[in-house]
Order: sequence, then structure tokens, then C-alpha cells
Amino acid sequence: MARPIGIDLFAGVGGLSLGFEQAGFDVVAAVDIDPIHCAAHKFNFPKTATICKSVVELTGAELRERAAIGKREIDVVFGGAPCQGFSLIGKRAMDDPRNQLVYHFVRMVRELQPKCFVFENVKGLTVGTHKRFLQEIIEAFQECGYEVQLPYKVLNAADFGVPQDRRRLFLMGTRKGLKLPVYPEPSGKVTVRQAIGDLPEAEEFPELLHRDWTKTKFGRPSPYAAILRGKADDPTDFGHKRKFDPTLLTSSMLTEHTDLSRQRFADTAHGSTEPVSRFLKLDPDGVCNTLRAGTASDRGAFTSPRPIHPFAPRVITVREAARLHSYPDWFRFHVTKWHGFRQIGNSVPPKLGRAVAAQVMKALGARAAQPGEAMPLGQEALLSISMSDAAHMFGVPENVIAKRQKPAPKKATPPKDKTKPAPKERGRPSIYTPELGELICRRIASGETVRAIGRDEDMPNESTIRGWALDNKDGFFAQYTRAVQIRAMGWSEEIIEISDDSSQDTYIDNNGNERTNNEVVARSRLRTDTRKWMLSKVLPKVYGDKLDVNHGVQPENPLTTMLQRIAGSGLPVIKDENAK
Repeated sequence: MARPIGIDLFAGVGGLSLGFEQAGFDVVAAVDIDPIHCAAHKFNFPKTATICKSVVELTGAELRERAAIGKREIDVVFGGAPCQGFSLIGKRAMDDPRNQLVYHFVRMVRELQPKCFVFENVKGLTVGTHKRFLQEIIEAFQECGYEVQLPYKVLNAADFGVPQDRRRLFLMGTRKGLKLPVYPEPSGKVTVRQAIGDLPEAEEFPELLHRDWTKTKFGRPSPYAAILRGKADDPTDFGHKRKFDPTLLTSSMLTEHTDLSRQRFADTAHGSTEPVSRFLKLDPDGVCNTLRAGTASDRGAFTSPRPIHPFAPRVITVREAARLHSYPDWFRFHVTKWHGFRQIGNSVPPKLGRAVAAQVMKALGARAAQPGEAMPLGQEALLSISMSDAAHMFGVPENVIAKRQKPAPKKATPPKDKTKPAPKERGRPSIYTPELGELICRRIASGETVRAIGRDEDMPNESTIRGWALDNKDGFFAQYTRAVQIRAMGWSEEIIEISDDSSQDTYIDNNGNERTNNEVVARSRLRTDTRKWMLSKVLPKVYGDKLDVNHGVQPENPLTTMLQRIAGSGLPVIKDENAK
């Protein structure tokens, strides 16, 4: 018996896609404008048609064609269209150009004519003058021939087995004459400790400073964690099983902090906000605060405050955030922390989505069926792809999502009382000190790049650090050079690790045959070749004559282009001081 089918609009990384799949639906198409989100969705849902395109430019007929469903009846369309314009004076809010995405969600429902729809959005639509806009949305669905379940409800993920206080509005409707779904009832609580208590401490693995995964052993899981790890079955989960390596701790790249920040984090009580960073320290026996994505690039690309780990003096990792969002461990995110956290923060917790989807399934009179064999995940290169490469892959402009830009520093406002000294501004350090220079060099030697250090709010920016090196502040250039050389020593070990790791070199196709994963093999070769080339330049006397870095590289080869870019990046020429 075929499973009911659904379509995810404004899909993001796929929180609602997973929730509806777990409720027993096959998600045949997912639409999003962000190429990075689409790449991760394609990895996690390889059988879903991933459509990287604005809903504004998409028709129902095109979607049907790209999803290869022909004239088959669609059971449900779901998604959360952003609502940006709430100006309600003198006109309908639906006519505000900033709300065109909401309008086009309604339009797609009208064109596709699914049996049901689920519209998810912020709870702010239900308060104040915004309720007028919400009423217009309801009326728009009714004009398309749909009945809406009223009164609408705001659901808190924490009431549905998600260890996070996250409140979202859900509108549910069906074509007139069909049974309306009802809202789900609360199903229990899960704590922060139950969600992440079995995860190994990420800081015990230095490799997580420069990559997002490691092989390790996990602790004893709670029932919640055991399900997310694939160690126990969930009778309410009718999603496709995924093939993955349960010994891998993924999406766990570390954020480095200064000793001062770490001390502040350690001194903060559970459930309290650290006063300088304004980060909340998680209470192990409570739930997490709402995980947010941060601002878009047109607003400075700020990273939203990330909670402080309940036991370690650091912010949580992407994997820990994923556990607090109810994502299973097989589910992967982009390898960069900024993209990974915004993919989680922009998504609906899968367990909350499943609770809603299960009610839709019941209203349809369909019976959820467990799929057969496990599904392989997509190509891992999709998780490390750049925005420009992702845009090229999906055939959309590179600027479809504005590039991340750091905000310009604000000028200090002079104090009103001239008799009092001006308050000391907390900002990035700009004056060189031997202590700061040593800290920077230690971080470089441990494997971190200057660019990564410059992203730390407590550290000088990248250009300041490189300026100190070029000006040789108090002998900083020699110290910096030595740190780069020490970091380079680790590249040779990475080459061995990459070469020895064959876990992703093959995969099992849909027919059960073992196939070579050419994309992974090519990526591994590129990674080793890049490290060889860097070693030959940083430590030429040690490695230059012994490493074959040509590896078939031609002038038109992408590797050549990348290496030329590295060579022209302005890094100082470094000589091996130990060579005679």
C-alpha cells in the first residue's frame, strides 16, 4: 500500500520534512531558496525532489513535474512562510509586498489542491494588531475552498517530548467536505540531561577544532537519546531508516573561548544568563531555551546567542543543539558552525512536526506503514559545499542568499556626565600585548586558522592579527611563524588519517550492490593534495623534496586554481628555522 504524499514549502534543512516522514508520509518534494539548506536536505532526504527556487517563481504544474508525481492527488502541503511586513494601516496586510511569501504559500495550496494543508509560523502572529493579518491568512485559505481548524493553537515543543521551550503557531485545514484534523495533546517532557548526557565531551577530541566529526564511544543513553542514536525503536516513528555509522560523533566542531570567557561560563549558575556574553547556561534538569538562527546577511549576519553547556565551560555544539531539537544522530548539517546552527534554528523540531502530522494522517483515514529496507544517505560533499558551489549545482544565482558579512563596529557614545570617566567599552582588543600574542599563537599551533580566531568575539579581527605579524610587534612575526610551522606538522598526520579512512569510499546502491563513492574519493584526494602542497611551502626543507604534489594537476584543474588563490592570500613566506 502506497504511503500518503506530502510537499514541504520553505523546507530549510527539513525539520518538518522529517516530522511528516516519521508520521507516515512520503515527502515527494521540498522547496527552498537557500542552496546551502537545499544541499543538506538533499543529503538527508536523497529520494525527495529538492527544488532550490523561490516559491514566488514556482508554479504548481512545475512542482508536479519536478516531483515526478504527474496528476497524483497530493495529501498534504506544509511549511512555514516567513512573515516580514505587518503594516496594517489603510490596506490589507496580504497586499504588503513583504508578505508575498505568505500569499504564494496560499497560491500553491490553491494550485496543487491537496487534501490538507499545515501552515506553521511564529506565535507573534497571534498577538496585538498582528492578529488582523492572521485573520486575513485564514480568510485567504477559506476563499480557496478550505476549512480551517478553529480556534487555532500555539504549540510548545517542550510539551511533545522535545527538550526545548519553543512555541509555534500551527494552522491546519482541509478541502471543504473532508474531516478536519485536531490539534495533538501533550505527550511528555524530556530534560537537557536526557537529551545530551550520553554524548562524549567534545573538548576531549582536538580534531574537533578543525573538523566536525570523530570516531568515539558514547555513554549510556536515556530512552530519548537511545532512539535518536538508533539504539531503540520508537513505535510512533514510521520514517525511513537511514544507513549511518553509529560510532561517529558528527556536527561537533568546537567553538574556542578565551580563558576569561571559560571562567565566566564556569561561574554562571545553571538556568542563569552569563552577564557579559548574555548566553544562558543550560539547566541539566530543565529544558533548553529557544534555539535561534541568527540574523540574515542584510542585518549583519549576527550569530544568535548559543546556550552554555551545563557541565563544560563552552557553548554547545551543533550536534548538542540537534539533540535538543529532536534530530536523530544520522541527520547531518553543514560542517560550518554558522550554517549548522542557522539550519537548526530555522527549523521546526521533528518531534513537534510529527505530532501535528500524525493528526493529519488520522484525519485522512490513512494508516501509517513502516517502510522496508534502510535508505542510504547522500554524498558527504553536500555538507561542506560552499554557497557559490551550491548555487552552481542547483542552477541559481550565487547572490540568491546574501553573503555573510560581519557588522561594522559601532562608535562609542560619549558619556553625558563629563565629570565621570567614560565607561570602558567591551569590544575587540586592538592593542598588541605579549599575553594576547602568545594566546593567538597557541591557538594557531593547535590547528586553528587566523580567520577562525578573528571570528571569536573576544579576539582581534583577522586583519589586526595579520597587521601585527607584518609589523613584527615585539617580535610577533617570529612567534607567529613558529606557530604556523607547528600547525603544519599536524597536516602530515591528517594526510595519513584521510588516506587510511575508507569508511565512506563505498556505498550500497538501491539494488544492494557495493559501489565506489567517486565524489568522496575525489574529495579525499583534494584534501590530501592541498595539505601536501601547504607542507611543501611551509616546511620545504622537511617535506618539499619528498612529497609528490603534482598529482596530475593541470592549469585548468580546480585544485590549481584553489592553490593559486592560497598562494596569493597575503600569507608571509615562512622558512623552516630548524633547517641548516
